[in-house]
Amino acid sequence: MTKRFSLFTLLFLISNLVYAQKEGGDLCSVGKIKAFTNAKRARLVASTSVSDERIDVNYYKLNLTVNYDRQTIKGSTLIGFKNVVENLSAVKFELKSEMKVDSVRTGRFILPFQQANNDVNITLDKIYKKDDKLQVEIFYGGTPPNSSAFTPSFKFSKHGQNGSPLISTLSEPFGASDWFPCKNSLMDKADSSDVIVTAASNFVTVSNGKLQSVKENGNGTNTYTWKSRYPIAHYLISLAMTNYERYDNVFTAADGTKMPVTHYIYPETNTASTKLNLDQTVIMLGYFSDKFGPYPFLKEKYGHAQFDWGGGMEHQTCSSMVNFSGYLVAHELAHQWFGDKITCQSWENIWLNEGFATYAEALYAELVNGKAGYESNITVKLERAKLARGTIYVQKSTDENEIFNNNRTYSKGATVLHMLRGAVGEETFFKIIKTYMASKFAYKTATTEDFQSIVEEVSGKKFDYFFKQWIYGENYPKYSYTWQIAKKSAGGYSVTVDVAQQSNTNPLFFTMPITFKIKTESGDVVQQVLNDKSSQRFIFETTSLPNDVILDPDNFILKEAGGTSLLALSNEPTASRKAIKISPNPVLDSFSMTFVVDKTGETKIDLIAMNGLVVAQLLNENLKAGSYQRIFKLPGLSTGKYVLRLQANTQQQTEALVIE
Repeated sequence: MTKRFSLFTLLFLISNLVYAQKEGGDLCSVGKIKAFTNAKRARLVASTSVSDERIDVNYYKLNLTVNYDRQTIKGSTLIGFKNVVENLSAVKFELKSEMKVDSVRTGRFILPFQQANNDVNITLDKIYKKDDKLQVEIFYGGTPPNSSAFTPSFKFSKHGQNGSPLISTLSEPFGASDWFPCKNSLMDKADSSDVIVTAASNFVTVSNGKLQSVKENGNGTNTYTWKSRYPIAHYLISLAMTNYERYDNVFTAADGTKMPVTHYIYPETNTASTKLNLDQTVIMLGYFSDKFGPYPFLKEKYGHAQFDWGGGMEHQTCSSMVNFSGYLVAHELAHQWFGDKITCQSWENIWLNEGFATYAEALYAELVNGKAGYESNITVKLERAKLARGTIYVQKSTDENEIFNNNRTYSKGATVLHMLRGAVGEETFFKIIKTYMASKFAYKTATTEDFQSIVEEVSGKKFDYFFKQWIYGENYPKYSYTWQIAKKSAGGYSVTVDVAQQSNTNPLFFTMPITFKIKTESGDVVQQVLNDKSSQRFIFETTSLPNDVILDPDNFILKEAGGTSLLALSNEPTASRKAIKISPNPVLDSFSMTFVVDKTGETKIDLIAMNGLVVAQLLNENLKAGSYQRIFKLPGLSTGKYVLRLQANTQQQTEALVIE
């Protein structure tokens, strides 16, 4: 039965629940890492062997009998593929050695094969020409790999107080070949897939796509047939099996298309509160369709299957879920666009999956609690991103802990999109996302450079600097800035802002569009500039008296920042004052300073670090009006940039000073 709630009622209830829930990216990351805890195991090394690039896989058909009591699977996988080279006489597919191959066929021919080192090497019945299409069917069986060192990709477990049998899969990143033969390559999506499973009749079997039939075999078993006719990555093919109860919703797309939203949940969690959480899915489908473009699998379904992996997994058209908290539902649903429709072309580019899905959590917070919800959620991600070490581009792509690093892949990946939104503006940002989803990469794979090409196409701007520093660089900028104001002779005020960045390694400094908010007596003046130097000066004009300058007021940049006002208002335009002269500059240990005191009185000369703190007072005397030259010896200070500040009565002046 379909259950509907008014948008107002549902959002009210969600708003009281959402911030008590753990974020979806947390659960996703933890679940996937937990599923593969020993990154140095032998199976990982085997999983990264070179796939057979002589072929292009277009179809998988799994026909399996699953025995829970014996913890075995037995059956066949038929693989359809096209030859992409001349004179193909043999092929290779990955399958763990624990799964013993009985025979291999193509049509009516039995093919010679050799199973070794987690590969199945097959000699074909003849030599095939380029672009020939063929199918091989591999018959095999056994217990999917399992040991105390790691959780298998094909898992036999239990749930509930009565210990109801549960079978589930989670193949990302390297586990698909634990339970079916495949080409273990992200670059090669199949055009379609079928999953046929026979098991004891107490199991409800869930997989990708549309349920075609449930056959009662009369021997205590049922056979479920699932069909998917959208392109699918091998690791997204899934199974979830237990005594599920089903809860249905219906999603109506913008074009009027109605799609089933089907949830398979444990009997013990089939409660009113669970259904209330699940009802959010329909609202999110509409919201994300508006933000990203149409839901990618409208002709089939979306839904969830509950499992016990400690997180969530974005299995195509049916996400596997430990629970149905708002953030986790949002995260895995967003993956249907980012990860399933467009899949990262390599694990090095996993942020294209996980960073986007994590950012969608902030959009969900924005849906529920408006701008304040978005800002609160993204602030948490910004703080976590500061803990990231290394580049977002994964350097150790054979290590699940590196691939699914929460601070880096998830949180920092999400902040890249937050910063991009700030750099290009709201309208352009979502146009970029929709264009990306509808591009030539749709239902295929993409790299960071592919996404960058869409950003540049839509925005009309070059973003080499942006992706080079944020995806292939490390850390984040640490800004210090000082500002001073002066009256202009023609009226109004000038505001001079000096910005410096703490030194970094990769990149040496960050190039970013920076927004400044200048608060004045009559309102705020907002200006955006491109900061493309480690130390840079910007001059702004206002008609009213400024009283504060804020760098990045909307918190769009992953950063640390501190600002200080160096000069109070002077009655004279800056240009009319007599300049301070320093020699030499840069300074080693001492320097000569020439300056003018306009009026008799207390005169101070301070040395100020770029964070605005006074690090040395060089002079504090009563001086008569006139010109002076003094020699100052520096105390032991770190090399770098400083500001020399002269204060005499209402007169204040500054000059940059560099210590070498």
